[in-house]
Amino acid sequence: MRPIAVTLVFGGPSRERDISAGSLKPWVTYLSDEPGVSLTVVFVDPDLRAWRLPERYAYTNTCADFADDLAPDDRLDDDAFDALLRAQDLVVPVLHGAYGEDGVFQRRLEALGVRYLFSGPDGLAASFDKARTYEVLAAAGFPVPVHRVVGREALDEGVGALNEWVEARLRPATIGGLPRACAVKPARSGSSYGVTLAAPGEKPLADAVRCALEHDDRVLVEELLVGTEFSVLVIDGDDGAPHALAPTEVRARSEVYDTRQKYLHGAGALLDTPMRDAGLVAPVRDAARRAYEALGLRHLARVDGFVVDGRVFVTDVNGISGMGFSSFVFLQTSMIGLSHRQLVRRLVERGAGRPIEDAGAVGERAPAARRVHLLFGGATSERQVSRQSGIFAGLCLLAAGHDVRFHLMGTDHRFTEIGLFLALHHDVEEIEDRIRDPG
Repeated sequence: MRPIAVTLVFGGPSRERDISAGSLKPWVTYLSDEPGVSLTVVFVDPDLRAWRLPERYAYTNTCADFADDLAPDDRLDDDAFDALLRAQDLVVPVLHGAYGEDGVFQRRLEALGVRYLFSGPDGLAASFDKARTYEVLAAAGFPVPVHRVVGREALDEGVGALNEWVEARLRPATIGGLPRACAVKPARSGSSYGVTLAAPGEKPLADAVRCALEHDDRVLVEELLVGTEFSVLVIDGDDGAPHALAPTEVRARSEVYDTRQKYLHGAGALLDTPMRDAGLVAPVRDAARRAYEALGLRHLARVDGFVVDGRVFVTDVNGISGMGFSSFVFLQTSMIGLSHRQLVRRLVERGAGRPIEDAGAVGERAPAARRVHLLFGGATSERQVSRQSGIFAGLCLLAAGHDVRFHLMGTDHRFTEIGLFLALHHDVEEIEDRIRDPG
C-alpha cells in the first residue's frame, strides 16, 4: 500500500498565525519520519498566498522568522495549490482564526473534493462566531450569558445607550478586588485577543469596545461569569460518537485567561486535570459533548466555559484547537493513555479513512535504541526557557524511539526525576511545589 499523502497547512491572515506555527511542530515531528506517510507542509501568508515550506523552517517560532526568506520557487499560485491539494489523501489545516476556523478554507477543500481533518465549514462558521454559537446553544437548551452584539457605530454614536443597557441588564461583579461591569470581546477571534473586563462607566466601556474592534468589526458585550473556568477536549471515538475527556480546571493568575498565560509557560495559569471538584466533571463533560453535537463538529474540538452556581455555561468552542506540545489537546489525551505520536497517527488515520502502514504496532515505535537522561531547570532566570527547550528536545528524542527520562535541577542543584506529564503541563515553580508536596 502506498504511503498516505498528507499536507499540513498553517499560517493564515489572523494574529493567531504564530500559534498556528506552534501547532505545526508536533505534526511535523511525528509524521516526517513515518514510512507510511508522505508529508508536505504549506504556509499561507497574511495575503492568502500559498508557499511550500522548506524543511529548515518547520521549527521556527514565528512566521516572521522565515516569511521574508521564502524563495520565489516556493510560491504556489492558486492553480498549483489546488493541484497539490487534489493530490492529497488528507489535508490537515492547523490554521487558527480567520480563514481556517471560520470554514473559509474548508469550503475550498470541499469544492476540490479533498478529504480533510477537523470539522466542516458550517460547524466551523457557527463555532467561530461567538454570537452565532450562543444562538445555536440557546436553541439546544443551554444557558448562555446575557449579551449584545455591537459594531463601530457604538463608538461613533457614543456608548451612552450601550452603557445604559449594561447597567440595566448586566450584574456587575468584583474580580481581583476591582469592580467590573461586563466582558467585552471580539465576536470572531481567538486566543483571548482583544478580551477586556470593563469597569463601570462610559469611558472604560468605550475603551474596551475600541480594543475589541482592533480584532473584529463585531463586538460581544456580555455579562460576567464568575465561577469555575474549564476547558475540555471532545474527540470522536472508534464508535464514531463524540466523547468528552477529563476537563481541565483553569485557575488564571489575572482577570482574564489571556494570550500570555495560554502560551507562555512561567506566566501561565494553574491547570488541574481533572477538575478539583469531582462533582463537576460529569456535568461539564456532558455539556461539552452536547455543545459539540449541537454545532455539528467532528474529529476533535475544544470546549471552554464556566460553571456558575451549578450551571454549565459554554462560552467558546474551538473547532481547530491549538496543538502545541503542551496544549490542552495533548494534556487531556495523555490522561486516556494516548501519547503525542499515537494521537497524531489516530487523527491522520481517521481523516484519511485508512491506517498508516508500518511494521510496528500502531502508534508505537520499535524498542528504544538507548536511554537518554534529559536535564532542565537550574538556578538561573532562564530556567523556564530551559524547561521549554528540554521538553522539545525530549519529545523529539521520544519520537525517534529513545527511552527519555526527564530530570528537574532545582535551585539547590539537586536533581529529581519527573514524569513527562508533569514536565509538559507545569512550569518550573509548579513542578517544584509538587515535588515538595505530591498531594
